[in-house]
Amino acid sequence: MKPIIGLAFIAALAAPGISAAQNSIIATTNFNGWQISSFRSPSTGQFTHCAASANYRSGITLLFSINSRTQWNIGFVHRDWTLSQGKDIPLQFNVDNAPPRPGVATAINTTHAVMGLPGDSQLFQQMRSGQMLFVTAAGQNFQFRLTGTSVVLQTLLRCANSNGTDVATQTQTAAPAPPPTPQQREAPPPRPPSGPTAEQRLEATQFAANLLAEDDMRRFRLLTSSELRASSLSDFFKASDVVWQGDGVTGSIRILSGHTRSLDAIAAEIIGADARDCRGEFITGRTADADLPDIRRVQTFCSNAGGRQAVVAYLFLPMPGGVIYQISTMGRPDRQAASTEDQRVRDAVRSVVLRDTGSGTPRQGSGPATMTPAVEGPARRL
Repeated sequence: MKPIIGLAFIAALAAPGISAAQNSIIATTNFNGWQISSFRSPSTGQFTHCAASANYRSGITLLFSINSRTQWNIGFVHRDWTLSQGKDIPLQFNVDNAPPRPGVATAINTTHAVMGLPGDSQLFQQMRSGQMLFVTAAGQNFQFRLTGTSVVLQTLLRCANSNGTDVATQTQTAAPAPPPTPQQREAPPPRPPSGPTAEQRLEATQFAANLLAEDDMRRFRLLTSSELRASSLSDFFKASDVVWQGDGVTGSIRILSGHTRSLDAIAAEIIGADARDCRGEFITGRTADADLPDIRRVQTFCSNAGGRQAVVAYLFLPMPGGVIYQISTMGRPDRQAASTEDQRVRDAVRSVVLRDTGSGTPRQGSGPATMTPAVEGPARRL
């Protein structure tokens, strides 16, 4: 990762208008693409603040800081911006699907804007546990994946409470597995597919946000965990890792990790399961894709005795690290309408995959510094 800004800019995050030269470093560390540092005033030697920064592919650096009075700020830096120093910048921001909050950032120089955040424990927890931060300012939309903020913000708070002496990150690690017995060494049992990690779920959410940013997908929105639990959706969707809805259609991503079977075998298993659940006429079909030869597209149609029809479209997309995205779409009982909806999802997947990689092979992100573009068109690409 090539740093876009130096520690001098992070030092200036303590309070708008204070020169960066007035602060010197006490301690610094790195965590998951974030640089975390504490600062003191050279004139008094007193602790001033702790700050963290992460560089995004768009060229924007996102910053958080907590000062000696436990007040926290958020900052944005881009070396190509031409802001008017001292000018207020009205904006709106929200985490995931939370209601937008109004705010005002101040340009402390031509490339750096800072906004004080309210002493709101709910907002602090949203920033820690949320997946995406959305910001609208000057008619432009920005999206930031909040990878690692759970640890980063807690570290900043502990750093501020220790007057800048404690910048060590603390994460929970799994207890080491017991050593295998001699019998296990000779004939280890087959390992079942492992569930997705929190990082994989964050990447899937980012991928879904990219899909929904495409023109034909803008009528959809991601469901929060609480909305999903309270919904009347089937257990299939409630067990998915990411779910979106709009215009009577529901879509989802289920992360298949740890599988050694081929895409064709997984698709056949899905077809078999849908056939067993259908109590009437059952039809299935597969669609080849010249632009994305590595994916598999399957559609199942069931017409029950009572005249109730259901069409489900599946798209299986291989991702790096042995992960497969099972993208499902359901909601149009008419087969032709369902095929149209399936084509829209496929076109969005193609656009995102080819845009991010320049080929038909997806590329895996690795934290904030390698974010994939979240928005095309009128919004800024992040």
